[in-house]
Amino acid sequence: MLLIARRALALVPALALLPARPSLALTKRETSLAQLMTLRDGLVEVEAGTRSSDWDTALRVVSGRPFERATLEKAFDEYTEKPSAQETAMNNAAFIVYYEERRYSDTRLEPQEPGLRAKQNGFRREALSALDDLKAELRFIKQEAAAGRLPDDEEVADVQRYVNGAREAVAGYLSLTHVDL
Repeated sequence: MLLIARRALALVPALALLPARPSLALTKRETSLAQLMTLRDGLVEVEAGTRSSDWDTALRVVSGRPFERATLEKAFDEYTEKPSAQETAMNNAAFIVYYEERRYSDTRLEPQEPGLRAKQNGFRREALSALDDLKAELRFIKQEAAAGRLPDDEEVADVQRYVNGAREAVAGYLSLTHVDL
């Protein structure tokens, strides 16, 4: 029995040299990128609907599963750069860093330009905020239309501003992915 165990142990390193089977399944990261690209394409459809005053189509698109906040947060979180060791250490020692900076007027520890993660989080917040505002405005317009009132120019301008803000934020986020889109 001991002899079989030694032979089995001798084969373990050889198994590591075998090529891995290619998987057809998408990784979480690839799935997240696909969701973000679906969001981008959906916003184009929403913009077309709002330009033609087709509020029902626009509301139907933003009410779909790809536009749910939890789905989007998960996709953004999966594709956002993970915190570096320095960033984690700085966050853990935030009080000490702040105290030293203020006491000695030494800001060398803080990054002078935001990193990739900070930029991604900024675009993420802008996109989610604009989408929340867009959904609320479209629901309001639909309620007003049900009451027989057409949206005024200010409300239409608000919708366009929210759509453009979301599109710009998603485009900015995707530009940081280093993937040829």
